[in-house]
Amino acid sequence: TRGIFLPLTLFLMVLFFSSGFLLFGVLYTKLKVSLSKKSSIVLLPAIWVLGEYLRSILFSIGMLGEGGTVGIHWNFGALGLGASMTPLIYASRLVGLFGLSFLVVVINIAIFQLIRRKYMALSAFSIAFCVIISCMGYLIYHKGSNSTEKVGIVHIGPQEDTDYEVQILPKLEQEQKVDLVIMPEYSHVFEEERLIDADKAMISRMAQGPESRIITTRAVVEGNKETNAIVELTPANQEVSRQGKTFLIPGGEYIPYLYKGILIASGNTALIAHHEGEKTVYQSKKPVEPLDIHGSKYGVLACSGIIAPEFYRDLVNKGAVVLVNSASLSTMGMGREFFDQAYQMARFQAVANSRTLIQSARGKRSYIMNSNGFIEFQNKTEGTDYFIG
Repeated sequence: TRGIFLPLTLFLMVLFFSSGFLLFGVLYTKLKVSLSKKSSIVLLPAIWVLGEYLRSILFSIGMLGEGGTVGIHWNFGALGLGASMTPLIYASRLVGLFGLSFLVVVINIAIFQLIRRKYMALSAFSIAFCVIISCMGYLIYHKGSNSTEKVGIVHIGPQEDTDYEVQILPKLEQEQKVDLVIMPEYSHVFEEERLIDADKAMISRMAQGPESRIITTRAVVEGNKETNAIVELTPANQEVSRQGKTFLIPGGEYIPYLYKGILIASGNTALIAHHEGEKTVYQSKKPVEPLDIHGSKYGVLACSGIIAPEFYRDLVNKGAVVLVNSASLSTMGMGREFFDQAYQMARFQAVANSRTLIQSARGKRSYIMNSNGFIEFQNKTEGTDYFIG
């Protein structure tokens, strides 16, 4: 079965994520867009962005299942994300992800025309316009929003035993008091059956008192179905609030209908039962709200929320002044390219929303990123680590 589904998954990924190029080519031909015309500097970026937009929706429809979400949430390969590593990122505060992709294409066409010595004035103006938009985004929002809380971030290495039969949290040379501790997704430290007293005791000693909080995830049951929830705890492991996960990963947290149909048709229904019993995370239907901690609102999402701009933007609109991502990057089992794109997404979220973003992760990087997209604190090793910011 593995020999079937690995090539099938690769084929579907290529099919869905290349559909934007196909649509772009069709529209480019049908609309008779030509680089020999001045209008190309607007029309070509427009149909490119339309391709990115529809590609994202098509992927969500193809991966629909019990737990799937249809919408513009899957933006791997979007030019706007690539631009998040450049000064152009500040324009995203005014134009969003797809607007940023639009500006990237405008700049490329303008440079191409300048090299050809065609439409020199229009091309120069177009580049200047994009630079002005970016500068405006920076100048209007450059102060961002920050919190005065002292935060402790736990980073867990990709190879650590998640059953926690032994203490895994690092022993600090000098334990410092913090207002808030943030744990990675699926860290399990504060799940009762896996709780290690030494880990709990260390975190409790770092907390300043009963008003301190811990943010982590834990498996909870809602309506006889298990989901992964963001939970807010006291140092004594008392639950203050919980919010179920609403945006799930196809294949990892639920089985898309397409795959389920193939499994049923091929007589592999046992695999469906195994996934539903061991891996399936059921989707919470309740909208995510910011957590009110010590008078500041934290917009907290679990892992996959970093992919889609709409979710963090909604939390910011609800008053979140700090964004938090409790992530499990290592469970994706992907290479460096995935981690690079995950970082691009995080930088986009921080800058576009002009908010500090805190990521506590299993695998690769945990950090505190300021509202202008620069790392202020991060883990010193890819193994289990702990730092304060």
